Amino acid sequence: MNDQLMLAWAAGFIDGEGSILFTRRSGRTRDFSMKLQAVNTNIKSLERLKDLFGGSIHSLHNEKKAYGKNWKPSWIWSCSHRKAEETIRALLPFLLIKREQADLALLTRNYVGVKFRRKSAETQELLAELMGQMHTLNKKGR
Repeated sequence: MNDQLMLAWAAGFIDGEGSILFTRRSGRTRDFSMKLQAVNTNIKSLERLKDLFGGSIHSLHNEKKAYGKNWKPSWIWSCSHRKAEETIRALLPFLLIKREQADLALLTRNYVGVKFRRKSAETQELLAELMGQMHTLNKKGR
């Protein structure tokens, strides 16, 4: 497959099975973080995303939980920070459903800046507002 076709496939997969997140990290710095992820019970598609964009794949299946006998294990592919930004920029022309989230995530990267550098009160307030907008866009249901 050519590069454009692979990007279109990946964007469709992210539109259907993915999430674009912008959150505040816990801990001492309380810095902000952007993340791109996709979950599926078939690891092959997630392996293709990893081959295309990097990131990591982890199992979501917890053997201690009492899943029904018909449940399949789930996997999650994710990338964050600069890698998420690069991936979103590559997918942007092809995204339909997640386009608003992608635009918002790229906007937030302009304000996140250098890791662990103290942000002004105005920047903190703006980032919190942008984070609220992202949560609204990602909200399930009505």
